[in-house]
Amino acid sequence: AAPYAFHVHMKDNLFKAGAQRVFFDRTYSNTTDTIGDQAFIAALERHRGRVFLGTINMPDPSTGKQTLIMPHPSFARHAQLATLNGNITPFQLSAKLPYQTNIDGVSIPSISSEISGVKNPNAADYRPDWSIQMRSIPTFSFLDVVQGKLARNALAGKDVIVGPTSPRSH
Repeated sequence: AAPYAFHVHMKDNLFKAGAQRVFFDRTYSNTTDTIGDQAFIAALERHRGRVFLGTINMPDPSTGKQTLIMPHPSFARHAQLATLNGNITPFQLSAKLPYQTNIDGVSIPSISSEISGVKNPNAADYRPDWSIQMRSIPTFSFLDVVQGKLARNALAGKDVIVGPTSPRSH
């Protein structure tokens, strides 16, 4: 199967399970193969306005210059965008997350700002509430979702973040 074909099934199955919106914790900055890419675009179109792909602005470790990583243009024009930027504070005791990031004169909301509905164009960033217990947020296996093993209303009205989950993952 084409690399992005699994993501097509996953998107469709998340919406079949009642998801309101789906946020990907990745940029999809590259294409893979024609068949997989076209299927991925078709799935983005089927769920237009409800799928968010990540963008990130990272410093190049050798030059310090900022490098913008965005979804490939063939994907970006069919999806919403949300920034994945954030900074860990000293000793990794907290983080600073932006409400939005300005990219080429366009304000793109952060994934957390978009999910929460909290917008603050006058503030640069905020600190997340670390009292939320990771285990209180339901998780589902990528493979179970791809194989359509979720109950029809398992995600009714919920926003879904697709990304790796791990206590070590930032």
